[in-house]
Amino acid sequence: MDNTRYILITPAYNEARFLPGVIEAVAAQTIRPVAWVIVSDASTDATDEIGRAAAAKHDFIHFLRFENERPDAPAFGRLSWRKVSAIRAGIATLGGLSSDYIANMDADVTFAPDFFERLMGKMVANPEVGIGGGFIYNSDEGREWPYFINPDGVGGPIQFFRRACFDETGGYVPCAMEDALALVMARMHGWQTRSFPDLRILHHKTPKAKGRNPLRGAFYSGQLERAIGFSPLYHLARNAPDVLRKPYVVGCMARTAGYVWATCKGTDGGVPSDIRAFMRREQMQKLRQKLISS
Repeated sequence: MDNTRYILITPAYNEARFLPGVIEAVAAQTIRPVAWVIVSDASTDATDEIGRAAAAKHDFIHFLRFENERPDAPAFGRLSWRKVSAIRAGIATLGGLSSDYIANMDADVTFAPDFFERLMGKMVANPEVGIGGGFIYNSDEGREWPYFINPDGVGGPIQFFRRACFDETGGYVPCAMEDALALVMARMHGWQTRSFPDLRILHHKTPKAKGRNPLRGAFYSGQLERAIGFSPLYHLARNAPDVLRKPYVVGCMARTAGYVWATCKGTDGGVPSDIRAFMRREQMQKLRQKLISS
């Protein structure tokens, strides 16, 4: 199969628990990347040692220690800003290395040995797909449950860009919900975004593994949605199905409370106005389609 040159960039902060499994999964690929840059964003655990050892063992793996602190970093969406800065730093180390695809991949995922070969095959078959990926499932203590299974989008843990799409859009903007905005920018430039159900990705850093309080997480999600410019109607429509998922009604209330709080505070995620306007048009179109089909 032609068009199989791909680059992986993995920003990692204190990922010593999961990074060895990711390295094993990438090293086992039937088609390996031409380059994979593991960027340790000022990690304080064994991430650096693991990354350096992998780079010493495999000639396609590169390791970068990146100190990502700047006084002008935004107060809100700081984690997204750090992640985008690390991705850009990783790309810069490759000095313009050519590739057909470039991907942002988190340091807590695993997948089958033919994952990237099959994903590239699907993107070759449909040249309109600018960002591709697989269905993502949380995996913890022998249990698996859906994390991102929307065929019309691509979950943040692995976003596999056609290089032409990445270069045209710039990949990521350094503000809150950078992965969602990357999809918006791709569609804004006429590309399709697709996740393929038969390509499974296991996501190992679950909310439990992160030690995250579900209500606090829901509140923060609501803040993020308001910060990047989600329409109030779209927020409510998107939030409603979560009534059927833990923590049920109280989780929905926490998410909407976060949205209202951010509205009152005037929280701004720094999303460029043209991207925000296109995203809102998409959201209104989706709502109209749901009303028509119901």
